[in-house]
Amino acid sequence: MKKETDLGGVKAIANALLMTAVNQTPYSPMLVQHPFTSTGLVALPTEKYEGFRPIDITLNNENLQRWQESVGQIIDEAENPYHIYMLLNPPYAGEQGCHEILLVTLAFQYGKMMVDRACTLMLFFKKRTAKLIQSLV
Repeated sequence: MKKETDLGGVKAIANALLMTAVNQTPYSPMLVQHPFTSTGLVALPTEKYEGFRPIDITLNNENLQRWQESVGQIIDEAENPYHIYMLLNPPYAGEQGCHEILLVTLAFQYGKMMVDRACTLMLFFKKRTAKLIQSLV
């Protein structure tokens, strides 16, 4: 049994999920579906890091790519899997049916290898959530 989480594998899955399509809704850009956001209006750091600037990632590919690069950098700099987990859009990180959504998304876009890695990641977070709940009770 592994004693340590494969952080590189977790980052690979997170980056794969980051590159999945932003699914628009009738309420876009306010409401979208994506593993890392529920809105098409996101805040990006300014070039000089003096604050944030809102952009619409549903407007064009340039905005989407800038957002993906920004979130990708955060993923790559994460020191543990929990930091990545906290970036996830709650429907993709919760317990009710999100695992199936996540696996189907990965299967369609990346194939079986990513699905196997995602299963490992979800087991890690499920165990961590169970331990957290036990510690609170």
